[in-house]
Amino acid sequence: MALTLYLVRLYGPLTQLSNLNIDYMSAMVSFRATLRSARPGTDDQGESRRRRDARRSGGVIFNHVDFSYPGAEEVSLASLEAVARLDDTPRTDVLHDVSFRVEPGTMTALVGHSGAGKTTISMLVSRLYDVDHGRSR
Repeated sequence: MALTLYLVRLYGPLTQLSNLNIDYMSAMVSFRATLRSARPGTDDQGESRRRRDARRSGGVIFNHVDFSYPGAEEVSLASLEAVARLDDTPRTDVLHDVSFRVEPGTMTALVGHSGAGKTTISMLVSRLYDVDHGRSR
């Protein structure tokens, strides 16, 4: 009986560990599908091509970029609308007229106070969001 209990306690975590890769891949596929469906007006073909070309040529360029996170009226989860109260906080700008250039082969650090926009800039570079005004590549 003790041996059986030890084996159960051993194989449970091992099984979870072996399924970790499957869980991760499933989450990534779901995440990408959610991103694509959340921005129906984005021209993925042209924008992806421009960003891919920018990566090949190297560097990151932000030219007079303005950005604000989408409000609840723009992005909502239809399955939760019946039970959740939509946030009525007005949409506020997060980045104002941000311009910089990172040359290929260089390392650049984003440094600033909490809430200064470091994470927002990293999300714009990785294209989790699109800029409102200006240009980034």
